[in-house]
Amino acid sequence: MQLLGVQVRNFACFEQQGVSLYPGINLVVGRNNSGKTALLRALATLPTLPIGSRLDPRASADGYVWDTNERRHFEMDIIFRYEWTDAELQTIFVKFEEAANLGGPAPVARYNFKVYPGANIASLLSLEIELNGTSYPVLSFRKKDSPDLVRFTYSFPSMTAVDNSIGYKSSSTKSAFGYHFDFSDNDPYLSPLKILKPVVYIDSHRVATNSMLLQSVHDLSRNAQNLPGFLQTLQGAHPRKFQAIERFITDAFPEFEFLNPESVDNSVTLKLRHRETEKKIPLTHCGTGVEQLLSLATFIVTAPPSIVLIDEPHVFLHPSAERTLLDFMQRHLEHRYVITTHSAVLVNSVEPNRINFLQPPGRPFSERSNSDSAEVLLDLGYRNSDALFCDRLIFVEGKSDKVILPILLQKSVPAATLRNTGFVVMDGAGDPQVAMLHHEKIIRSLGRARMPRLYLFDGDKATQQRAIISKTLANSGETLPVAFLPEVEIENLLLVPSAIAAAINAEAAIADVEESNADPKRVAELLERFTASKGSMVLSRVYDHFGRRYNKERSGLLIAKNIDRKNQPKLNQLLEILRPVFEQ
Repeated sequence: MQLLGVQVRNFACFEQQGVSLYPGINLVVGRNNSGKTALLRALATLPTLPIGSRLDPRASADGYVWDTNERRHFEMDIIFRYEWTDAELQTIFVKFEEAANLGGPAPVARYNFKVYPGANIASLLSLEIELNGTSYPVLSFRKKDSPDLVRFTYSFPSMTAVDNSIGYKSSSTKSAFGYHFDFSDNDPYLSPLKILKPVVYIDSHRVATNSMLLQSVHDLSRNAQNLPGFLQTLQGAHPRKFQAIERFITDAFPEFEFLNPESVDNSVTLKLRHRETEKKIPLTHCGTGVEQLLSLATFIVTAPPSIVLIDEPHVFLHPSAERTLLDFMQRHLEHRYVITTHSAVLVNSVEPNRINFLQPPGRPFSERSNSDSAEVLLDLGYRNSDALFCDRLIFVEGKSDKVILPILLQKSVPAATLRNTGFVVMDGAGDPQVAMLHHEKIIRSLGRARMPRLYLFDGDKATQQRAIISKTLANSGETLPVAFLPEVEIENLLLVPSAIAAAINAEAAIADVEESNADPKRVAELLERFTASKGSMVLSRVYDHFGRRYNKERSGLLIAKNIDRKNQPKLNQLLEILRPVFEQ
């Protein structure tokens, strides 16, 4: 049975919002005030479920609950996918062997709870299974505020329900919040929830104390307040684990050489020895990132398999430290990490199906697979951050388009609009329609299906090919937005004598060589002489004449900086083509 994720309803800015909980790294991404930290607080209430754990008091979610006529609460769904070999299915299907032998997609289990974070209470509302698009109740109440919990079993394949409550026992207690059922760890229905017991919440600010009374500490507190004593005890009792933590910290922060828990005057203090000066620096005198990663690494190395909630670790970290953290977590995949972040380093390190993009009022949980096309595009340099940190996307055919196009637009498109526009190179291999559909899979898997976008192709496409490309359909059945450059290729818009002359002379100055003495009049003569359909070929010959080598990206950028709608009227056509994507 595989834990897929969680969905919350009526919480913070969300009507409903799902988040993946796959083994390994899961990211929560969104704009400021999109509910990232709030969603972590909701996940931190998982220990309130009736599975014998307790809530981390630092991760209070009560302030995010909507005001309703009932006591302050929100609803949470826990979603699993069964496998036909799971013993739990024997309690649901009357003829389990027959169902298992037929195979097909296994059912999805959805546990629905009502969570009262202010009271640290969660009540089971129902357990349903979803099979072939239809939901079937397995556990539910006969009526509202009733102590009678009904169990259903099903004959297969007709899925006829049988009330099989007789013999199913659970102890219930009544409180101001209704009836609550206490389930044993071996309960056939609730036992899968045991995986949610250990939850670790790592704050984005200082949590540990620098020193404490000298004593043996064998359990790290949830808020890491006893970190000095715990690490000193760990150093003696489990030196390999201590060394793993020390090695990680000194790799992430190479200015430090050793981690030292020191005993002085009946207290233990944490210090880090500086590699060059050999001075021992108290933890409180180090950066917040050092303390946060030290607490996090200690939990990762010493805790049982857990759900680890990490709030914006990138805030206090250099990109190199972020990469070290990623490598460390990849070596400890016994945990499920949920990380809120704005970091392109983190976002571009995981598969798209592990990224949860938040856009209030939210969207329901959906099981997303990591498609083969996603892996291909990532290998080719596509970045998840292109789709996540931009308001719109313009897909282009080549690297030079990606460099040149935004420069050509900067004098005509507002700076803020252009800054929030991503320019992405299509994979360029094979059928253009296949390339577009590959990118559409990525966008959907990142939750950005509503994002304004345009697929911009060179103008050298034949009429028949243009017609085929323009009829490409998205998964929703809608035609994908497609446009074509007003010229054969982007470089044809660069054939402006004054702009080319300025770029050639600028490149000579940058290279610190004798000036090329390129003047607009001479460049204009060469443009008349050199005839070719592709502007890049013409530019290459012009550059050769002046003893320079034309580079599509570098030279193209320098030329584009000197072009505007006055010296290149065809830019008006380009702007008209792109106008729809900028107006959305």
